[in-house]
Amino acid sequence: MSSSIYTLLVRSVDAPRVHQWKHPWLHFKTPKLCIAIFLDGVLVDRTPAKRSLSPKWDYLSNIPSEKILPTSLFSLQLFQHSRLSCKNICLSVSDITVEALSEACLCRPGKTANTVNLELRDSNGTPAGTLTVELSMDNQAAVTALEQVQDLIRDHNTELLTASAPISSDFEVALGAITEKLELIVHLGDTIAMIHPYANMAWKVLSAVYKAHKKQQDINGKLCSLVQTMLHVYSFVEDINSLDKIKAVEEKALAIVRQTVECALFIQEYTQNGFCDQVLRSISNWDDVEQTINNLSGKLIELKGYLDGSLTVQALFLSATVLQTLHDLVREEALRKLSPVDMNASSRSLCLAGTRCQITDDIAEWLTVRQSDDIPKWLAFCPDHGARNILWFTGVAGSGKSTIATTLSESFRQVHRLGAFLFFDRNDSTKSDPDGVIRTMAYLLALSNPHIATEISRVIVRDPAIVNAPINTQFSKLLLEPLCLVEPLIPGPIIIILDALDECGSRQSRCALLSIISSEFPRLPHFVRILITSRPEADLMDHFHNHISRMNLDLETSADDVQLFIHHEIAQIGSRKGLGSTWVKQNDISALVKLANGLFIWASTALKFIDGFQPKEKIKTLISGKPTYLNDLYDVALQNAYLLHDESFTRAAHPVLTCLVLAKIPMDAETLDALLGFGTQRADTAEVLKHLGCVVQWGPDNHACILHASFADYITAIHPSKQPWAVNPAIGHCSLAVQCLHVLTNQLRFNMCSFTDSHVLNDDVPDLFNRATIAMKSPLVYASCFWFDHMREAGFDPELLAMLKIFLQTKFLFWLEALSLLDRASGALPALRIALNYVKGRDDDLQRLIEDLINFVAAFGPVIAQSAPHIYLSALPFAPSSSRVGRIWNPCFPDTVKFESPMGINWPRLQTILYGHQDDVTSVDFSLDGDRIASASKDGTIRIWDAHTAELVTGPIDENVQCVNSIQFSPDGTKIISGTDISLIQIWDAQSGTLVVEFQDDHIESVRSVCFSPNGKQVVSGSANKTICLWELATCRLVRKLKLTDEIQSVNFSSNGKEILVVLKDGGASMWHPTRNTLSTLNYIQHHGSVLSAQISPDSTLVASGAEDGTICVWSLSSGSLIAGPFQKHTQGVTSLDFAPNGKHIASGSNDGAVCVWDIASSNLIAGPFDVHTDRVRCVHFSPDGSRVASGANDNTVRIWNIQTDVYHPPPYNPAQGHKNWVQSIDFSPDGLQIVSGSKDGGVRLWESRTSTFQAGPFNGHTDGVTSVHFSPDGSHIASGSSDGTLCVWNTSGELKCGPLKGHTDHVNSVHFAPDGLRIVSGSDDCTICIWSIHQGKLAAGPFRGHIEGVTCVDFSPDGTQIVSGSRDRTIRIWDSQTGALIAGPWEGHEKLISTIQFFPNGKQVVSGSADNALRVWDVESGGLIAGPLQGHTDCIRCLHVSFDGRKIVSGSDDRSIRVWSAETGSLIAGPIYGHTLQVSWVHFSRDGKQITSGSLDATMRVFQLDFSPDQENPLGDYPQYDTHDGWIQSSTGKRLLWVPIWLREGLYLPHNTLITRARGVTKLELANFVHGTEWQKCIDPEFLKTVNNSDKQIQDNDS
Repeated sequence: MSSSIYTLLVRSVDAPRVHQWKHPWLHFKTPKLCIAIFLDGVLVDRTPAKRSLSPKWDYLSNIPSEKILPTSLFSLQLFQHSRLSCKNICLSVSDITVEALSEACLCRPGKTANTVNLELRDSNGTPAGTLTVELSMDNQAAVTALEQVQDLIRDHNTELLTASAPISSDFEVALGAITEKLELIVHLGDTIAMIHPYANMAWKVLSAVYKAHKKQQDINGKLCSLVQTMLHVYSFVEDINSLDKIKAVEEKALAIVRQTVECALFIQEYTQNGFCDQVLRSISNWDDVEQTINNLSGKLIELKGYLDGSLTVQALFLSATVLQTLHDLVREEALRKLSPVDMNASSRSLCLAGTRCQITDDIAEWLTVRQSDDIPKWLAFCPDHGARNILWFTGVAGSGKSTIATTLSESFRQVHRLGAFLFFDRNDSTKSDPDGVIRTMAYLLALSNPHIATEISRVIVRDPAIVNAPINTQFSKLLLEPLCLVEPLIPGPIIIILDALDECGSRQSRCALLSIISSEFPRLPHFVRILITSRPEADLMDHFHNHISRMNLDLETSADDVQLFIHHEIAQIGSRKGLGSTWVKQNDISALVKLANGLFIWASTALKFIDGFQPKEKIKTLISGKPTYLNDLYDVALQNAYLLHDESFTRAAHPVLTCLVLAKIPMDAETLDALLGFGTQRADTAEVLKHLGCVVQWGPDNHACILHASFADYITAIHPSKQPWAVNPAIGHCSLAVQCLHVLTNQLRFNMCSFTDSHVLNDDVPDLFNRATIAMKSPLVYASCFWFDHMREAGFDPELLAMLKIFLQTKFLFWLEALSLLDRASGALPALRIALNYVKGRDDDLQRLIEDLINFVAAFGPVIAQSAPHIYLSALPFAPSSSRVGRIWNPCFPDTVKFESPMGINWPRLQTILYGHQDDVTSVDFSLDGDRIASASKDGTIRIWDAHTAELVTGPIDENVQCVNSIQFSPDGTKIISGTDISLIQIWDAQSGTLVVEFQDDHIESVRSVCFSPNGKQVVSGSANKTICLWELATCRLVRKLKLTDEIQSVNFSSNGKEILVVLKDGGASMWHPTRNTLSTLNYIQHHGSVLSAQISPDSTLVASGAEDGTICVWSLSSGSLIAGPFQKHTQGVTSLDFAPNGKHIASGSNDGAVCVWDIASSNLIAGPFDVHTDRVRCVHFSPDGSRVASGANDNTVRIWNIQTDVYHPPPYNPAQGHKNWVQSIDFSPDGLQIVSGSKDGGVRLWESRTSTFQAGPFNGHTDGVTSVHFSPDGSHIASGSSDGTLCVWNTSGELKCGPLKGHTDHVNSVHFAPDGLRIVSGSDDCTICIWSIHQGKLAAGPFRGHIEGVTCVDFSPDGTQIVSGSRDRTIRIWDSQTGALIAGPWEGHEKLISTIQFFPNGKQVVSGSADNALRVWDVESGGLIAGPLQGHTDCIRCLHVSFDGRKIVSGSDDRSIRVWSAETGSLIAGPIYGHTLQVSWVHFSRDGKQITSGSLDATMRVFQLDFSPDQENPLGDYPQYDTHDGWIQSSTGKRLLWVPIWLREGLYLPHNTLITRARGVTKLELANFVHGTEWQKCIDPEFLKTVNNSDKQIQDNDS
């Protein structure tokens, strides 16, 4: 029994009654629940957390039996995660002994267990749900399962297993004979170039099978028959006893040998997996396997017949992998969406016949033969575990790696084993982008095999957006999962080759790809084999070292091959030039071989140099000059080329070389002409290129590029005084930048791609990229994408400055259009920042223009990327009236939208809002370059965003935890560290989101804060268990640990990495010195409240502290003296601080929802308070350049702020225009002339309903947010309920007439006047209902008890005798309003909490809305469901109202929409109606039913018109769809009409709005001249278009 294990299967929890769940009802958040498994008081395991009240896990926990006695006690505890503390709260428990649970489950070894339901009880012993589990016992860890598998095999294959033994010896003899015959061919093969690689491959595979067979006897008769057929076919070898004979039948023999490779791979797969594995994988396809064997045998016999008859071999290869053609149109269409990079290998060189044989043989064997424990001697490294399906082939530049890779790819292609061949070139960035590698690999694999194609295409059809997902997701969905699915269908290896991986992108851009290769590629199925070639660059070494098998290319072993290559090429040159076969002496050839020193690139370059004018003289030049290094060879080659020509050639050749060496991608002739030809009398470019053939690869129809990357290193390192061909990068880049700007200014136009319909986004236009490149032509494409890259590396030149100014003033918008069409819009901001750095201090006016353009692109980045037409229709019209771009360009586009708004004067502080997290944002950080933002949340995820376009670039990274408390980018920007609520510290790859490493200490409480050391080698963590830990990142070793007196709030390294600032939960701040493991308390940090946050300045001289009293102070770290402050602006505690990179400013975030930026020297507030967060701010962080601040808050958003001092500050809040915080409740007066509103800001306000004119308020009496308001029947009084647990009664002038009424012990969620106006009913989170007397000011009846969770909503019946209530417990109850007796209910039907409820005017029906997104109508008398569920909302229904005639129901939801339903039929009458940017909290019909008033958490109230007169027409339609998160206004049919920037979305009037209240003003659109759709091109002024064209012509004339 000692070897047994118990398996506890935790299935589910059924509807637990979570009494302790005290979420504010407005959030409607379902808790995350998990089961913790304790055995005799020790935690042994726990399930993942799931956000559900009825979670299902089916979670298996294995517990060794030695830990268990019959009397051992299982304690199964249900935990919920608290929003406020990030701690696990135990909700209920089920305790049971092992013996009792075993009996209940009938737990017996090897037997199927019964499922049992265990009762959960809370701390009071009250039943709180049921837990479903199973307990089973397994001997010897799953022997039972193995026996069941063996039984299955035995049942289906008795004959197969018993018949194999007699024929085993025949198989062995035949296999040995074939191997011997192949070995004969291999020995002859060095001189039989065509046959040798395939014969060798077949021989290696069959040899491995032969050896494996001695350990494996399960050979099937059919397989033996195939081997006998192969032996018969190979009888031809006995008839060939000379080289001449085999050469005579070489073509036919080649076909047989290739077919033998396929048979060998099939046999290897079949035998080395073993028959048990084959049966399990292929039992349903056994007939297919037999048919495959028959087909292979038949094809070999056919080939033998052709050989014997000396007939021509034509298309005779049959592969077991090629079963059908790719003819499915749907599949092909799906695969095209992968947008693969074109990998055209037609111009790549192959190894010369007879060279590189040993290397290619070794690699081919490794890729095709199953790996054994024997490690080949040629392997430099082989991991004990991990990536043994990957071979990394390394060598120095020019050693021939790429030629070997190409040769191998061709060999595997010919035997239908090549899955994908990708090759990279740093001179061609468009084809070497790491982002395209996974997509291209998936596409090529799909082309190689129909089974793979089917599975990959299915993924794309199901999820078309997968092609744009982060590459770690692409790997999982496009490679790993499809390849695992087809594994049973693919007998034998599929080869993937990645050549020159070191030239794939930059070190930073390829980091994610390398991480995936090293950590994820080993998970690919065994049949996938991968060859990677590269130089041994440092970043590849970091990722691959100790993880991947490695082979080094030794130059000494290359010498013989280089000699063969030189011999062959010398002979070819002699033949072409008619010099004879002995035109070069053997000694001279030997000298060249010695000079090459094993480098093929040297030999290749030298031979290209020789193959020109006077080749004999050039050989003498090389030998006499003895250029033993590449640089010496380049010197000789160029010197010779220059000496043969006059000075005019030198003048013409230099700019050509400069252009090719500094180009960002290979250029075609047209682009070269454009970048070389302005204003110069030049020689013919093609003629120059002809004479540079030794260093340049070019053909009349091809792109030109340098032959090898080493040439660029050589020519840019020479001093100009030494050689005339030396390239000065600064001067060269300047010239190229100037010429690029000439091209842009001359060729950019409006609507260059003839975009016909503005309603269609770029992504929805078929083949847009190809259309754009054709329309724009290659010079314009190059200039648009790379002018700024050349400017960044250019020296200063007045001409470049002048051209930049002309370009930006005349063609800026057209350039943005070009980038949008080319899918390069994300490059606009980096380009403009490069331009800004170039002009700073040189042209103040141009600098201000560029700063304005940067604001434009930052504000409108999303729409620029999504739609080229909307640059003119949506971005330009909304540019602030004072902006330069608006003043320059808006008059040129008169037929666009106009708007009126107090927010439309200058650029806003708020740049963008990042939506996506489902819970509080706990931590934010900028990447090193400022282009990305990482955010962490209580929803358990990390997300990485584009800081400019607001697009999610990586994630959500789901850590399978309940809360991520802290994150930070590593100093080099490649990794992200996170601390979680389960004591786990994790390191993630910042590009791909893949997990790099994780570690944790022995504590069991949450990690509150984590931080990298400045050098990135260490990590510090602070925990809720009062400990600080210092970790060594390389080894995950705990270096130091210190126990403190309270929970850790935050930890931060000093700039020197020697001290760590620690803030405790009790408000104390200390400095930890890890080397001494001592703690220095910073007693001088003193506020009137506890310290909530602290931060060290970048130079470690200052420490800033933020306190509970809302103040901020700055202290000297050395002396403890107060340097600045206290800064006072926040009204609540300061939760987060961050120093600007220059150390001069501080950003602060507060519980008051505001962000401020302070100047330390002056103690002045220089930006803010930014107070548009709707909940408390948890974190703030400066961008690396100090221009922006990111803030994360409990409203689930991240916001990015522009803090430049010259940027416009938004208008202040005006209480007469609206609430400052959430509008949580509204009501019409009985006469319909007034509206009362209640807000989270604690105020009650009164408005005139027709004009939204402010009348009175705020009525202040509550100490917390107002959750509910209601007019008395005569309109003279207003009742309000609050989160402070009280009720108040006011007259319409704001005088408090009654209250605060106290009695509830928790939030009051709902209040309602009785029809007589003398009583008020209230429902509370304390689970009770109370009736209050207005005149007496006290409790008149109640509390009524019955609900077991909070009461969220109440209403009086029209006659006042009944009260209906809805609760979090998902039930509805009807009460007698006098006695409190339960009349009806509980009615059940809703799946989640009841959020809103109301009687119909006739009193006979009740309608309810729920967090299950549905409405239900109930019959009061019977309790039966009359209508519903009425479904359409996509999130919780927060509010509803029945029209006064009882015929319509209006509902508002967390999905930000309003819908109007027929009360009689349940059909949708109107909607969804959009406009609010956050959850709709209240809705109400007007008396005549023609209007709806709504309130929202976005702090606005809106009045919606339901009935439109026939003559009312609007370009946007009556009820346009409006997604306030992405900004698009769409027609009812989904056409994209207009995009609205983030700062104008709240308070935006739409066609159906008659009134809006907003404290900071509203935005109204003027659409009279707005053209869109197929008319959009008319937005431009025709005269301006003519002027632009004329100015272009003038510029062109001037240049010529």
